[in-house]
Amino acid sequence: MSSPKARGALLAAALLLLAFALYLPNLKAYLIGTDELYSLGNLGAFEGPYSPSQILASLDHHSPDHPPLYFLLGAAWAAAAGWSQFSMRLLSLLGAMLFFAWSYRAAADLAGRRAGLAAVSLLLGSAFLFDYLYAIRMYSLLLLLCALHVCLFWRLLQRDSIDPRLYCGFLLSACAMLYTHVFALVPLLCLGAFSLFFAPLSRKTALLLAGWLLAGLTFLPYLPVVAKGFSHITTKFSNVAAGASGLGALQNLALLLSNGMPPLLLAFAGLACLRLWRVRERELLRWALFAGLTLLAYAAIDAQFGFLIHIRSRYMLLFWLPFAVLCAAGIAAKPPWNRIGLLCLLLYCAAGFQFYRGQDINRFRGGLWGRDAAAEPRLQDMAFQLPAVAREQDFVLGFAPNERLNSARKHGYSVGDYYLRVQLGLDGGFVPAAWQGPQLEAELPGLLDSHPHLLVLHDPRTPPSNFSATQAWLARHYRDCGRELERHDLVVQRHARNLVDCERGYQAIQYETGIKIVDKFGAYDADMNLVRAVLGWEVADEALLTSHSVSIQIIRPDWRGVAQAGDRYLDAKLLKWQEVEISTADLPPGEYRVVVIVYERANPVAKLEGIDLVSGETGSILEITRFTIAEESQS
Repeated sequence: MSSPKARGALLAAALLLLAFALYLPNLKAYLIGTDELYSLGNLGAFEGPYSPSQILASLDHHSPDHPPLYFLLGAAWAAAAGWSQFSMRLLSLLGAMLFFAWSYRAAADLAGRRAGLAAVSLLLGSAFLFDYLYAIRMYSLLLLLCALHVCLFWRLLQRDSIDPRLYCGFLLSACAMLYTHVFALVPLLCLGAFSLFFAPLSRKTALLLAGWLLAGLTFLPYLPVVAKGFSHITTKFSNVAAGASGLGALQNLALLLSNGMPPLLLAFAGLACLRLWRVRERELLRWALFAGLTLLAYAAIDAQFGFLIHIRSRYMLLFWLPFAVLCAAGIAAKPPWNRIGLLCLLLYCAAGFQFYRGQDINRFRGGLWGRDAAAEPRLQDMAFQLPAVAREQDFVLGFAPNERLNSARKHGYSVGDYYLRVQLGLDGGFVPAAWQGPQLEAELPGLLDSHPHLLVLHDPRTPPSNFSATQAWLARHYRDCGRELERHDLVVQRHARNLVDCERGYQAIQYETGIKIVDKFGAYDADMNLVRAVLGWEVADEALLTSHSVSIQIIRPDWRGVAQAGDRYLDAKLLKWQEVEISTADLPPGEYRVVVIVYERANPVAKLEGIDLVSGETGSILEITRFTIAEESQS
């Protein structure tokens, strides 16, 4: 028969497997949120992955309130595992599993294996904690490091002498906590205050205090950056205006800790106090003091700065560990109280299920995702399906319930850019449901930006309200090239500009400096007496945008120019595509060529040499298209 220790280990392993199974589907269930987009930007998802120096520069500019450890680890992970939301969230989930394991260890060391199982069950049943443990953020790493550090501290405190290996882990975990999130200071300072005022004065206590001091000194080089970020958060108008008092922050914390049922906290507190009174366990009293100090610290911070409002309740996530371990000790009390504890635990998990499914919790999620999954396009599934049908020149046009997918954030990229550019290497955009009627007609040209090749996709089960109107607009400007993919949940339709064929590939010109025309095409409209030309641009260095200009001209066979569009700098329009129209009304009948010339802005006679990658033609004047004006067209 297996020993109680072995049974406890098996039950703990089974609970961790259950946790992993519960979390795993959510890794791709919802679109990434704004805060996750910020993390991806700082990791270098759109340009990288970033090197350590690039990560530090990005954080200093965009997110100075966040230390770099998570981002350094995340960039290394992305280089090996890829940038999909599944792989990036998996990194956080793996950290969460280790957090559960160390939380089990902390509670088991304090009050036995049953308490360890109860602690993991409480953490797993927390509705608020659930989303943060797999988000592309630093929170699961922070919680893991906190649980590890507290376990090591408690073991060092209980031993007669300092174990060098434990002390080394204690010191490294303290340093890592500080370099993960600034609010790691809360448990570290609370443990320090506990050691200073409640632990016996000894050489061991002095070494623990010295370890925290040394960890703080290692953080000094990064302190100015974090201080700048912290000052911005605490003085941000939206935070100051909505800031709660210390009491308000604690009320929010009580609501979240209890899964929306604050009376449960009284039941857990009663069970913990009962166990403490009946058994008088010194270690449990010490843990209660640590939890109380942590709670007072959060109240003091909010009373001073007033920014632990509901959308920033995540800064109090570190309280979940002392809360869970303390409550777990009460749940694992001796009979008959353990039956009451088990009932409270079941009620807590049921309340968490309801709280998570409700709307009240959304106001506490901050920059995480919403919960209207039915209205969101399944972009991660799309990213897995499109590579089989997409071409490098395609522009992906999708539909969305709101503007969020198109809205550029800190790094100049949107949520839609993450799924399209990072995972597919394609340009694209999304038609919000609010674009109806005249607004749709006005906004579509700017969104498409003259891209010649489109992949239009939608979910046929829930057609967008403006899908028919969008199709009607496309029918006037693009030709229908047929369906590339047809599934019950995703239809992909190919379209091409009326000026080009459906199967036409890119016609590129490469210039010597790193400027490239990725595609060019043109057509003569005899009825309108004009010629249209469209060019797609790329540059190897952004400095080239301001150092060079482009001229589109009509020339005769003898190379004499007869008409041209107004010259422009490459940075005159920071979009990939340029479309011009040149009047031919005054041109006599004959053969003509439309050509492109790129020249240096400071020296217009210095024309760049280029090569047409299709025809092999080289020179500084390269052809876009040819056309003929017939005699009857001028009559």
